[in-house]
Amino acid sequence: LILLGHAEVREYSEGFLWAIVPTTFVEMDGEKGKYYLAGRQSPQAIEELSNCFGLEPTLDPSGIKQHFVKNIQKDLLNSLNIRLIKNAALTRVSFLPYFKQWQKSLAIDGYVSERTDGINFHRYDGNAFIPVERSHEKRLGFYKIITNNFTKHRFYNGEKWLEGSYCDLRFLDYRIKNPEKKILYSQKKQEAFIESKFKWPLMYERALTLASGLTAETKITDEGNRLLSYKNVSKDLIEKLCEKL
Repeated sequence: LILLGHAEVREYSEGFLWAIVPTTFVEMDGEKGKYYLAGRQSPQAIEELSNCFGLEPTLDPSGIKQHFVKNIQKDLLNSLNIRLIKNAALTRVSFLPYFKQWQKSLAIDGYVSERTDGINFHRYDGNAFIPVERSHEKRLGFYKIITNNFTKHRFYNGEKWLEGSYCDLRFLDYRIKNPEKKILYSQKKQEAFIESKFKWPLMYERALTLASGLTAETKITDEGNRLLSYKNVSKDLIEKLCEKL
């Protein structure tokens, strides 16, 4: 729901606060003049909007039904109290931090013990977590830390332990160790491909998803690699995103 623009979630001192976005038509990035419906929806609202605009339903890879439309009558939107947003994906990119800024925004975990008794460290090698037997083997990388039957994942930057979501820390590890790694992009198809196990942090992936109103579709290459396919991504958008990351 967050990726597709239906909901917003904010973290605060006591947890998370979420809210449904007001009913909105969002312009697609790679196909100007075509919009998808985001935010608050109900069966009655969908029926009314279908009668007004001729919504075209499409099943998203996540299983959520998305609705698309062309040639919106903007004067009718005001009477229905519905917002219209021009290219939300491209607009969002301008507010995203650069990679180093994003890295600095990650919280520091000051409670990782340097003791080895009762604590097991496992370092990610790009495919799996490998046990680290001695504390002096600790080096830059993505770790799984197990203590007293409790598991947490952290990234060690050489000085401090950083915390974040599993996917964000896995991407951080990949990005630092492969700074020149490029993503695949087809300008003809306006389609971007990212390795599934190294997908981008949520805030950046959201821009890719907002470009089409559809979440990524998983594709398997001939070599057996899993790629996430993002559609309707313009060259301008992907260049701006890659510049940030």
